[in-house]
Amino acid sequence: MVRRPLEADRSPADSSALHRTRAQSARSDSDTISPSQFTPSSTRSRSDSASLPGTLDFDPDVPIPSIEREPDEASSLSTHNSSSARARTPSFSITPPATEGMTTPIPPSGTSHGTSPTPSYTVLSPATRTGLELSERAAGSSSRSDSLPGAGRHHSQSFPTTSVAGQHSTRSPVDSVTVSHGIGNIRLGSPVDSVTHGMGNIRFDTEDTRPGTPTPRTYLHPRSPSPNISIDGAHRSIRSTSRRRSGSYVDPTPHNVAEEEPPRERFHEPEFQREFTTAKNLVNDLVNVLASSSLHNEAQSRIRALYLQAVDLSRFQKPSARIVALVGDGEVGKSSLLNSLLDFEGFARSGSSGKACTCVATEYHYHENDDFAIEIEYFTLDELRDQLTELLQSYRHYYLRPAQENDKPEGEQNDLEKRAEVAQDTFQAAFCNHLAHNERFLLDNSEATVLRTLLTWTRATGLPIRETPGAGPEREFFNEANQCSDRLIKLTSESTSPNEASIWPFIRKIKVYLNAYILSKGLILADLPGLRDVNSARLKITERYLLNCDEIFVVCRIGRAITDASVMGVIELARRASLSRIGIVCTRSEEIQADEAQRDFGGDAPTTIKRLKDKIKQMQESLKATEREISDFSIDSDTEAEIDEEESKELVRLHNAAKKILQTNDCENLRLKTFLMTTRNEKVTADLRTAHQSHIPGGNLPVFCVSNRDYWEHRRNPKEEAMPLLHLSGILQLRRYCLSVVAESQLQAALDYMFDAIPALLGSVELWVQSGAGSLSAERKQAIRDTIEEIEKALDTVSCLASPVNANARSMEQQFNTHIARSMRQYSNDWSEAAYNVTIEWHGWSHGKQSPFPFIFSGEHSPCDHVQTFKFLSGTYAAFCRKYGDHSTKATVRPRCWNQEAIQAMVDQLATPWRTFRQNLQASQDNLLNTIDDCFDCAIALSDSTDATARSMRTLTMTMRHRQALLIAAVENLEDGFQSDLSVLRTDAFSGIRSSFIGQLMESAYNRTIQESGTGSDSRRKKIIGDAFGDDQLFERHRRQFRSRFSALAGGLQDKIQAAIATHLAAVQTDLDTLRNENVALESERHPEFRNRVEDAVRNIRQEMEGVYAVASRFRAPTT
Repeated sequence: MVRRPLEADRSPADSSALHRTRAQSARSDSDTISPSQFTPSSTRSRSDSASLPGTLDFDPDVPIPSIEREPDEASSLSTHNSSSARARTPSFSITPPATEGMTTPIPPSGTSHGTSPTPSYTVLSPATRTGLELSERAAGSSSRSDSLPGAGRHHSQSFPTTSVAGQHSTRSPVDSVTVSHGIGNIRLGSPVDSVTHGMGNIRFDTEDTRPGTPTPRTYLHPRSPSPNISIDGAHRSIRSTSRRRSGSYVDPTPHNVAEEEPPRERFHEPEFQREFTTAKNLVNDLVNVLASSSLHNEAQSRIRALYLQAVDLSRFQKPSARIVALVGDGEVGKSSLLNSLLDFEGFARSGSSGKACTCVATEYHYHENDDFAIEIEYFTLDELRDQLTELLQSYRHYYLRPAQENDKPEGEQNDLEKRAEVAQDTFQAAFCNHLAHNERFLLDNSEATVLRTLLTWTRATGLPIRETPGAGPEREFFNEANQCSDRLIKLTSESTSPNEASIWPFIRKIKVYLNAYILSKGLILADLPGLRDVNSARLKITERYLLNCDEIFVVCRIGRAITDASVMGVIELARRASLSRIGIVCTRSEEIQADEAQRDFGGDAPTTIKRLKDKIKQMQESLKATEREISDFSIDSDTEAEIDEEESKELVRLHNAAKKILQTNDCENLRLKTFLMTTRNEKVTADLRTAHQSHIPGGNLPVFCVSNRDYWEHRRNPKEEAMPLLHLSGILQLRRYCLSVVAESQLQAALDYMFDAIPALLGSVELWVQSGAGSLSAERKQAIRDTIEEIEKALDTVSCLASPVNANARSMEQQFNTHIARSMRQYSNDWSEAAYNVTIEWHGWSHGKQSPFPFIFSGEHSPCDHVQTFKFLSGTYAAFCRKYGDHSTKATVRPRCWNQEAIQAMVDQLATPWRTFRQNLQASQDNLLNTIDDCFDCAIALSDSTDATARSMRTLTMTMRHRQALLIAAVENLEDGFQSDLSVLRTDAFSGIRSSFIGQLMESAYNRTIQESGTGSDSRRKKIIGDAFGDDQLFERHRRQFRSRFSALAGGLQDKIQAAIATHLAAVQTDLDTLRNENVALESERHPEFRNRVEDAVRNIRQEMEGVYAVASRFRAPTT
């Protein structure tokens, strides 16, 4: 994998390609203060009122003021011009009746968006209230913001949100809420949106009131006159502007993924990040200095070469990417989980068709651009031929079976039918235009004829399908996220047109490139089909992919996590393939009912749930009583001509009490939701670890319970109110864990960057500066040239034909032949005999062997029972064949693997030779590193022995030491990768999984048994399996595959090491040429001012780096 640059200082704004905006208040041209704050007309001059624009867009976080009207002055609003003013929450002022003849205007009950900030308040009558609904709105309504304790209030301001297409849609944070009695229908989708939400529509309508008479509706309206003021002609109380309550301003900015808490790894410690950033900035400074002369544009200039090196170093090449795979069955929420981790809503989507869709392995890679790209890797024609053959045989075997085959055991019938359905779906998807009216073609012709025709249709698709693996795929680019998402749906799902062929049957893998924060740190996220895929080609792709992943998460629903078959399948694969980095992600953690939890939870949990429910019920009853008082007050007031000041105060008190009850109710519902989810999460986590942790090498099983619904319902809300529920969703914790996967490799790469790469570059630049100093005599220059020639000869020993580097692959192959291949040749016949004997045991009753079903032969059963048991055994044997030897029965605790049992004699006998072989390989790799070290040490010693007074030679010595360290680090990384590849090879050689050597060698035999039917089919199956495992060439073919794969690995390692050596020796050679080449010296001499600038810059950077080293050196050794 190519390592991409780490951009630790990348702007948080780049963390998503989707542009996000937030609404801002409209203002006059002269207004420069944000956020805006409103003041009543009574506190402003007439000139200020006159400048008010005609239409106002109100900021949702500023107060709605009270308005007092005078007989000769119309009320108006304007923005406050004081920069020290702070935002207020809405306040309500209620004023007694105006003087005779004056009518207080009543604002209209309806509020249109963007024209009036006045909310409409309504209290529903008791008859219409049937239940408290504390959940998300019905489908089709806009998602709403949820209120949290201490969070800000929502107002009737519409906010733009960004869809996956990048287009803005409008949502209002204020929705109506139904307030009712009881808590029987509590659903834990989200708490009530805000404190003001519940009272958001209080409105009293009165009838038969005379014109100009204030009503309770007037007093409850935010624009109503204040009851605390006596309007007597021109006299007004100054308290009108001092009685408004102020509230805290809520920043509407949503959560920024780039600001999330980093993993608790050394690389992410603030101290280290500070010094790392300083080092990168210093390199950028050097780039600017080198670019300050026109020399950096001259092709043959040494400065140009140094400038390009500095530019490349300034980008900091990240270590090779780490792969985190998500594997699981369909409909468990993998696509939603990917969207949450990527922080791209609706990007990865499942198709609308349920037939064989989303079965393509899809990788998500990082790129710096804001656009999107897709790469498609197609199967070769040979691979498609094998797949079509298997599918065609499954289809024909089921539909052309004889009538007597219908009485097969139910399990066998279901398996055959499922395989036939998968084959039919695949054929219809790939060739619907050919088979739409002629599906009998697949059955009426010979298998060979049908297969030739299918391959002809494949070639005619127009897709870039090659006979054998060829050139890499081309990229498709998209400007918008929705365009890329639509293309992915088209590639991975059924076609929406009945006459248009689908593409997915021909695709091996898809790569998607996007600018997502989690990918920017060197991660690749992979979406894989489950291990229970009936299509064996897809299953093997998933299995092979998982063997090379750095972290594997099996995804399942939380409600069935303990018994989920996909979880058990991945755990079993981990056990057999020695995979230690396995985790489980349980989705839909928000789906839990309080009543059910109260019955199911143990310990003190039921008591806590009951207490919280009772408290919520009590608050609802209090709210109901308060509403009745308000309603009664309304009825009483309607019979009076006017309302007095005491009644106004009481009405305000009741209103405030209702708001406080709603706020407390929100808090308690959130507390109940949190308790239910965290308690269930902890229980499921403990149960999963108890069930599976002991079967995983290393004994570590991370478990995460997540809610994608909660994450996206609150993701765009103001950060202050959203964070508790974002944390509760579990997505932030999972994203942090994924980032930790790459943290250790990032640390080592950053240390190499600071301690060796930067000093090596500075040394090369300094050599250019010193070459133009002109202070050396001709004799001393000649002495330096002679030393340089000796240094070159010393370094040539590491790359010459006789070097151990060039014999590394041959040496490793000789060790393989000595320890592994020789033993395999010697004992292959013994292993074939042992494998055959194992197949006899699978018969269950032959040759007096111990049956895996011992109850069959007990005296407790009649002969009739034995006949039924033999039928059972026959069906079980066929089931093992259909599952390629990997199956489980009620008599087995865990799945049995025939392949593993058949090769166990070989595995046991090669265990010790394999350990010895690995130890010898490690010793060889150590010797190779010592050889490289010795060559550099010799060259450095020659440099040290030359005229010690020459600054250039001292600089060369230091620079070569840094080049030596960089080369050793590069070779060590290559050897680490080789060891990982060797572990995968061990799994292929010594395990019985489907994609292993033995699994591939036995696949054709299993396929033949699957095609068997009719009388005597059971005996024929057993003969096929016995002959295949007993074949004296089986382990010989196994040995050849084993040796071929190891030779390829050894040769690949040697090629990579040779390339690394050549790269770093070329850098050293360039430094040597800088000292020896007169043209470089002349270049330096001709630009004295530029040379002085460069010299000063290098000196200053070295001084700054001393401070970096002082801190970063503490991170070089692992902490205890």
